[in-house]
Amino acid sequence: MGGPGVLFSNELIRRIRPFLSTCTKELLTEHEDVEIGRCVWKHLAISCTNSKDLQTLFFQNWSKTRRNVESGSEERVAKHIAEGKPRTAINKEEKNEILDFRKALSQNRVKSGERSFAVCSSSAGKMLLQATSKGSHVILKRKTAFPIAKIIDVNYHQPITFITPVSGREDNLMRFLENWRKLVENDKHLNLIIAVGGNAKEVSKIRNTLRDFELDSLGPRRVSVIECGEPFARGRCLNHGIKLLKLENSFYICDVDLVLQSDSVRRIRFLSKDNAYFPVFFSQYETSNSTEITEQNGFWRSFSFGMAAMQKSTFDKSGGFDKFLFGWGGEDTALFEDLVRKEVKIVRAIDPGLFHPWHSKSCPSNLSAKQHLDCVSTRASHKSSKTMLSRMFFADKLNKM
Repeated sequence: MGGPGVLFSNELIRRIRPFLSTCTKELLTEHEDVEIGRCVWKHLAISCTNSKDLQTLFFQNWSKTRRNVESGSEERVAKHIAEGKPRTAINKEEKNEILDFRKALSQNRVKSGERSFAVCSSSAGKMLLQATSKGSHVILKRKTAFPIAKIIDVNYHQPITFITPVSGREDNLMRFLENWRKLVENDKHLNLIIAVGGNAKEVSKIRNTLRDFELDSLGPRRVSVIECGEPFARGRCLNHGIKLLKLENSFYICDVDLVLQSDSVRRIRFLSKDNAYFPVFFSQYETSNSTEITEQNGFWRSFSFGMAAMQKSTFDKSGGFDKFLFGWGGEDTALFEDLVRKEVKIVRAIDPGLFHPWHSKSCPSNLSAKQHLDCVSTRASHKSSKTMLSRMFFADKLNKM
């Protein structure tokens, strides 16, 4: 990158887009190329490479008497770009073979053995890759070379246990259970633990709601309800639920406010294996009545670590949730930081299948100072988009004139 321009893949542009508005507010220099590189590094942990050889092909046009590009360099530029990013160049038979192989992967039909197929070609020549099935992995490697990629063959029958802490919010609980019923219709390997906290009256309300929903209709022994004492502490409720699992069990922490799509379950199952997965969900603004993912309807809640998926064996590497933090907030970031210190592999990614509808949020005075500040900040961040807020502000100014 630099003066000649920047070459970005479509995938990188898709991943960096949610952070661009944030990056434009955190400029440290007046050099746009430097700031683009800083933005990519900060949010995607990818370093933009510097192609020194292109400096001999381009120079700044500081004099009108000089040409922009050296004579005969067009072919050299094309050659460098071609070598830098191989282009797909496969025939119909090779393409069909690749598609069949991917289909076999998705259906768990890959048997032990090897098969070779062409992947792409560049100015360096055609590249042949060889696929070897070993247990639950398929290793792709160059012919007569070292492995260059590994595709994990996901076990789509691996059970996932949802653990949902509840205190009040009966309406949201009903919506969550309806959503969960739809997920179970497509995936028979899901279980649910509902951890209820609060005083006797609050617990009774939740149990009545669950009774009205007829949990048995979701399948025998598929749903468990536990109580985790008072006053309500999200971390303590989650600890109680996780203790019921075996070391090899995978779980997903999910609040009743969230709406999930089936694709999210597939990603949870894939990314929670040997990792701690903290998905970033889309959070709706108060002024929005649409579920479409746009900047006017909501934002990616990158400051929240409340939703998490991992195996119990991974969770046990941490000290668990802080059981002395009461109410909501603070226990999620504490767990995240603990897992980082224990050098657990963290996966943090935006999940378009996780949607957080807007709801009113109260910030009780009995919260700790930090919890109260975080609560007020979160509530304010959901008011509306900056564009809508500015329109409301100027409209109010005009009405007073």
